[in-house]
Amino acid sequence: MNSSTGVQRLPLRQAWPAARLLADAFLADPVMTAVWPRARRHRLLVLRSFFIIEMLIAYGRDGLVYGGYEGDRLVGVVLAFLDGERGFPWWTWAPRVLPGLIAGPFSALRALRAYNDFSGLQPPQAHVHFWQIGAEEGTRGVGMMLMRTVLDRHVDNEGRSAYLEASAPLLAQLYALVGFEPRERCQLPSGDVLTTMWRPAREAA
Repeated sequence: MNSSTGVQRLPLRQAWPAARLLADAFLADPVMTAVWPRARRHRLLVLRSFFIIEMLIAYGRDGLVYGGYEGDRLVGVVLAFLDGERGFPWWTWAPRVLPGLIAGPFSALRALRAYNDFSGLQPPQAHVHFWQIGAEEGTRGVGMMLMRTVLDRHVDNEGRSAYLEASAPLLAQLYALVGFEPRERCQLPSGDVLTTMWRPAREAA
């Protein structure tokens, strides 16, 4: 691969580097700081366990897992699901207990409550759910490049709708540039606002 930035399917062998990248990217995310432990090092440990489990679940469910690269270096990751978060099979629940055990009972309860709340916000219509998008600090445009790849290949090309949650106003503004429309705004315990966003299906190319 040359020195330019590009996007390709992320191989399973890079699941752990991808999980570490996502943990670093989300360490200061308003949702993660509201849910997981307050101590930074403890939260990083929990996030690494959380994201490696999410990566493996995505592979097990034939999720859309793409990596953004600068040359051969992984600098961004997107996880998305063609059928949203609904109907997760039974085998996905047991491993998701692990981050809660590492985080402690109070954080685990906050995480469970938040997950239930967010799941209830998803629209009933069929959609592609952008579950996680993260990029290495200092990179520019990688997250949007990853999103556009999924939109082009799996959303617009197949006439699907798409859904996501934006954890900051700036992110909501960026996602609006590619056609996402705000649906609901929810205030987090930290005072930050999470915006759910919907992108209606377009005619397939």
